Amino acid sequence: MRSGLVVVVFALVACDGVIVPGPGGGIDGPLPIDPIGGTGGGDTTPGPTPVERACMTRTVATQPLRRLTFEQYQRTLAQLFGTLAPRVLTTSRFPETTLTRGFSADAENNTVNTSQSNAIEDEAERVATVMLADPQPFLRGLMPCTLSTPATDAQVDGCVDAFISSFGALAYRRPTTAAERAIAKQVYTEVRPDQGPAKAIIAVTQFFIQSPALLYRVERGGAAAPLAGLLELGDHELAGRLAFLFTDGPPDAVLTAAAERGELHTKEQVAAQARRLMTNPTFLSTAALFLRDWLHLYEANVGKDAAQFPRYTPAVVQSLEREPLEALRFVLERSDKKLSTLLGGTSLPVDATLAGYYGVTAPGAGWEPTGLPNRRGLLTRASVMAALAKPAQTGTIHRGNFFRHEVLCEPTLTLPPNVDISTPLMGTSNLPTARERLAPTTNSAECRGCHSQINPLGLALEGYDPAGQFRTTENGATIDTSGSVDVGGGQRSFQTGEELAGLIADGRKARDCYARQWFRNSVGRIEMPEDACSIATLQQAFEQSNGDLGELLVAVTQLDTFFYRRSPE
Repeated sequence: MRSGLVVVVFALVACDGVIVPGPGGGIDGPLPIDPIGGTGGGDTTPGPTPVERACMTRTVATQPLRRLTFEQYQRTLAQLFGTLAPRVLTTSRFPETTLTRGFSADAENNTVNTSQSNAIEDEAERVATVMLADPQPFLRGLMPCTLSTPATDAQVDGCVDAFISSFGALAYRRPTTAAERAIAKQVYTEVRPDQGPAKAIIAVTQFFIQSPALLYRVERGGAAAPLAGLLELGDHELAGRLAFLFTDGPPDAVLTAAAERGELHTKEQVAAQARRLMTNPTFLSTAALFLRDWLHLYEANVGKDAAQFPRYTPAVVQSLEREPLEALRFVLERSDKKLSTLLGGTSLPVDATLAGYYGVTAPGAGWEPTGLPNRRGLLTRASVMAALAKPAQTGTIHRGNFFRHEVLCEPTLTLPPNVDISTPLMGTSNLPTARERLAPTTNSAECRGCHSQINPLGLALEGYDPAGQFRTTENGATIDTSGSVDVGGGQRSFQTGEELAGLIADGRKARDCYARQWFRNSVGRIEMPEDACSIATLQQAFEQSNGDLGELLVAVTQLDTFFYRRSPE
């Protein structure tokens, strides 16, 4: 070990519209829940509702073990080190979460390979090195005993057991076991004789911050649940689920205290804490992180062609990055809290920079709701349109497929084997508009199966250029953005991207999909067939709340998947 402390290392471990398996054998697209009651045939006797049908067998899928994301690890260190956190949070070597699909906290986005395992070890060494440079403030700040300045060896020796118990419980997000405390004490006793008590305490700290119990969201469960084959999660495990869902970090003092008192295991207790956490200042940024992942706003990092889009400046990009957060803040704190307003509202906030970019009057100060012509809600804002576009092209098919798959939760379409995706477009590549250039994809028998479902959505958004600005022409030709879409209840026609956004915002498919996306975010994986009851229950609760964003998140905490885990085989 380069810092001279004890080495503390752990092993870290055809476009036929068919539903294709997701990661781990899950279902990518709507689960097979028939929305129509009844028994079929000539029998008119009312049958079970969709939720009743889905919940005839109540169970949950096996939950993957989730490692903390970069942001979650940073927030964990911030809690562990308190006012001393700024000293240890800079120049972090903890591996960044790389997102290509799904959500940042998904298990598959936070796996550990050899280089990442080394980076986690290096991060713990880095923190220990920072502490070694000036140990006295860390001793007084972290140890739960009264220490002199400087602390004496006898004081540190006398407090080590209390430190291991208190710091370990905070690190593991639950009380430590006697065996766990004994292991940490052994680290202290091995380092203490040669390097002294201060360095021994730092070695114990290093031990905790790279321990699997800290790095992973371990959930063992306890008593057998009323449902066969399931175990009830303990109070501290539920506290962890609540904290990471609403604040993307470890439980706060109120949650921890409730868990210690055994007051965090009924649905009513969990719902009360969920509502409290939504008043936490961190909640809004956590919900905005969901929007970033769901809407693929991280794709905006590809940049734009500066020659074609000179107005897409760093200042504009900075405001666009903040736009979804401010839209969400407005809907939750100053409007009706409805998904339909977030996705289809006629007036969402802009700042002075974006007002100039959109060509509207700037607000007096800060972010204020402003009506934008030719746009509805967040989906047609420049932050989303630019993120889903390429540096110099709109990415019609990418935009259309994104809306179809991520906003409406339609099943993934399979590409037929050996299909030629370039030759059919060679004869139209010089035509002025995307509709004309892509016409062969809907005229060809081998292509129309997919593209008749994707193209109408992408072409509707051609009114927004690669930098997200509104336009009516491309290469001097008028852009046709008309089409039709099924947003729930049959095909509906639209003329513009603005009209499409309004239809989506008011449609049942978007509400059901948004609930499904929050379900995926909460469990850190794609849904499995065993999740049918939980998803149907969540979608029904969201519908009954008239699309209330806050009530949806409370409903997430009331599901079987939130309270139980599958018993080990």
